[in-house]
Amino acid sequence: LFLSMYGLVTITAIQYRHHGVTLLAPIATISMYWTYDHGLAHAFLDSFFDNPEEITEIRILWFTRVTGMLVAAHMLMPLAWSVRDVQRNEYVDNPFPWFLPMIWFLFAIWAVLPSASWLPLVACIFGIANAWVRGDINLMPLLSVGVIFSFMIGFADGGYFTGDIFGYSMLFSGVVIYVLWLAEAYGIMRMNVTDEERLEKLMPYSLDTQLRFLAISTLLLSFDVVNGLGMLAGSGWATYEAVQKGDKVSILFLPLIDGLTAANLIHQFEVGTESLRQFLIGGIFFVEGAIMIYLSSKTDRIYDSKIFTWKDDDEFFTFIEYMGFSGVVAALTGVIYAFG
Repeated sequence: LFLSMYGLVTITAIQYRHHGVTLLAPIATISMYWTYDHGLAHAFLDSFFDNPEEITEIRILWFTRVTGMLVAAHMLMPLAWSVRDVQRNEYVDNPFPWFLPMIWFLFAIWAVLPSASWLPLVACIFGIANAWVRGDINLMPLLSVGVIFSFMIGFADGGYFTGDIFGYSMLFSGVVIYVLWLAEAYGIMRMNVTDEERLEKLMPYSLDTQLRFLAISTLLLSFDVVNGLGMLAGSGWATYEAVQKGDKVSILFLPLIDGLTAANLIHQFEVGTESLRQFLIGGIFFVEGAIMIYLSSKTDRIYDSKIFTWKDDDEFFTFIEYMGFSGVVAALTGVIYAFG
């Protein structure tokens, strides 16, 4: 009876935009009588909980896991309607609020989550969704950094991945930021942007560049988990972007990135003996350096390449000089590591 009445009040209040009723309805969940062991609800919920006492266990405020899920689902409705009000871009006399429903949602989801340490991640995801809906995508890089720290906080407090918290935080963050980068690459991120000039003034670098940098960096830093496959993905992506788009600075660092990635994979998979691994890693750095030295000698071919654009001849010759220097450093590093 309680659930049916709560659902009826919820739907009616949202249908007629009675926001006061919507925001006060969660107070009704203070009464836990309907979840006690004499009711049908308890018999139904008992099959979902290993410990029946968890059904009525207070987690935060007066919320249990059950009432937390109920209120969280309820608060998603006014939040979704507030998003719809924004997207319709029409004047509404009584728009749906979003701040107070979000506060209710955070408290409710706190009761559901195994630890409050995951709340920052939930808040960041809400922030990303809100920024996208409102066209404030200049906030995406900052929120992406928030996602990185949120994963660290969540894993550290929850007892997950003991000893590998940093690596897994980087890996999961890299995947999330990669999805955001894909949304930007395919134009999804800019669906709700109305003022492109304003965004250009607010962002020193393009959103594509910032998200790509964050995603590649976090993937590269996940070198010590899942056998270094995250680092391999980041290295491959960095190499592709550098060559495909002619990013001169990235190209200069390719011997370092690719060499470290190969070295990490060799160590992760324990290829051969220690001396063999040392020789292989040194050889990879030497080959990377030799390729850079060779390419720096092909000045005409590089100058005429379609992937590069040059402001003037000085920029070109400076790049060639740095390219040769990068190759020499990588080659010497390889020799020293292999035989040192």
